[in-house]
Amino acid sequence: MATKAQHANIQRMNEIRAQNRALRLEERKEAAAKQKQPAPKKKVLSEDDEIAALQAKVDAKRKEAENRNTSAKAAKIRELKAELARLSGESLSADDDSPVATITRARAGARHDPTVQGRGVMRDPVTGRVQAFARDGRLITRRVTNTGDKFFISPEDIPDGWSYQWIALSVLGEVQRTSIAQFKMGGWEPVPMSRYPGRYGPDDSEEPIVIDDLGLFERPIQLTQEARREEIGAAMELIKTRNDQFVPKLPESRTRRGAELRAKRSIEGMPTDIAPPSYEIDVDQGLVQ
Repeated sequence: MATKAQHANIQRMNEIRAQNRALRLEERKEAAAKQKQPAPKKKVLSEDDEIAALQAKVDAKRKEAENRNTSAKAAKIRELKAELARLSGESLSADDDSPVATITRARAGARHDPTVQGRGVMRDPVTGRVQAFARDGRLITRRVTNTGDKFFISPEDIPDGWSYQWIALSVLGEVQRTSIAQFKMGGWEPVPMSRYPGRYGPDDSEEPIVIDDLGLFERPIQLTQEARREEIGAAMELIKTRNDQFVPKLPESRTRRGAELRAKRSIEGMPTDIAPPSYEIDVDQGLVQ
């Protein structure tokens, strides 16, 4: 037979099981009640609200990137300051001429000049020449080089449908008025400096371009092509005329004395004031036959 203690344990276990069953039943009721409740409706955003939300996300990303870049720059500055502080002891004394001290002093002095560029070199994407910032912030490059023809003008710089030519304005200080007048009658007009701002003079100057007494002139390409055709025609006519006048004849075909120009070969004798050579000249007999 079970003892009283065993009966008490059994009764306590039955009470615990009854409590667990009651809790599980209560949880099932709450879950069923939640399933019966309608799901909350999602808030429909307008187009302006969506744009504002996207803009806020973009601004947050940009700010995060700026903060990251600022942190990196600050770390680099701290690193450079630490390196400068490390080298600013005895190595930066006036008597120290070691390479490290010299370079450090030069870098420290260069930092005071706002126009000094860093190690990165910018280049023009078209010409490939080095670009730098002027003191007023403008991006400048060298338009004149130490080599090459200073009168050269790239075909890309000549306007479509026009031709360029350098014309002498003066020779040895004397103005070539007649020559300039003839060129102007041929359709040539001076090119102003404003065509190429800053290359040959002030940006807005309407004065003609002049380099070493040579002026840059222009005219329509049709006039230049016409002039070249006339020059080529005149040259060909001159060659034809000379060929018609100069007709070498063979000895056996020389039947009558005409007005044509004929080639004639003669050998002049030795001048009398020159002494004859002291040695005998060996003459090839095949040449004198």
